[in-house]
Amino acid sequence: MLKGRKILITGATGEVARAIAESLAAANEVWAAARFTNAALRQRLEAQKIRTCTWTLGDDDFTGLPDDFDHVIHAACNIFPVANDYDASIRDNAEGTGLLMTHVRRAKSFLYVSSLAAYSEVPDNGTPRKETDPQGCHQRFAPSYGIGKTATEAVVRTLARIHRLPTLIGRLGMNYGIGCSGAPDFYFRDMMAGKPIVVPPRGVSYCSLVHNSDVVEWVEPLLAAASVPANIVNWTGDDWVDEREMVEFMARIARLSPKLVEDPKAGYYGGVADPTKRRAITGPARPWKQSFLEMLRANYPDHVFVDVD
Repeated sequence: MLKGRKILITGATGEVARAIAESLAAANEVWAAARFTNAALRQRLEAQKIRTCTWTLGDDDFTGLPDDFDHVIHAACNIFPVANDYDASIRDNAEGTGLLMTHVRRAKSFLYVSSLAAYSEVPDNGTPRKETDPQGCHQRFAPSYGIGKTATEAVVRTLARIHRLPTLIGRLGMNYGIGCSGAPDFYFRDMMAGKPIVVPPRGVSYCSLVHNSDVVEWVEPLLAAASVPANIVNWTGDDWVDEREMVEFMARIARLSPKLVEDPKAGYYGGVADPTKRRAITGPARPWKQSFLEMLRANYPDHVFVDVD
């Protein structure tokens, strides 16, 4: 367990980064840098003795933000405002990350939160991607997102070498867990509301899941695995699942019978990653079915779920 360290976490109002910040706050001096457009989230962090600093990814003004951190976890990302603006996505995300890395270059390690969206699309979405596989994707929900991640990875890799800053690039999978939003919860909320569920055909859209508790617990070993040149790791769980199977499983354990509307254009197409390298660093992940049951029971305490068989 990390103790007595000075740690910067960017994008700390997002679910993944916020969970990491809150898990580290009791035993470390944690700083959270974000735009903080939501005052309530800022107050929540500060109530846990997390020091906050207003900062926008892409800006070169680091007033109020120290430069002597032991570790940096960089999760800030500009997505939807630049969803169709490739130039702005690269400017804000890639250039902004370069400016940040230069500011914190004295750190002992730097963890960049990338995404499986960096991988190029393949004919079979269920093919596990290795860390060395081709990149270059145009995500349906934000076309510039994958390119922005790939460009940022290039900057991170370069500055890790220039500054001799031990770095790990973690390509995050589909996050889920207690209190989390995201694709699984979006689907389930619609089920509970009695809405038709638009799903891709079976065998078309797969995703590598990762439990939020695993994400948090793996931060320390991933930081320890940072290196020069940068280490690149698929930050996913051990399981990948057909998106339609995921929907049907949640419906079954919730004893719901939603109307499924099949649409080839539907789905999140999160992609599948080979977890072999990550497992060697962190050990095994939580199994998805039992974890989904625990998540749904916690998130929807008034609903009765059946046990996983």
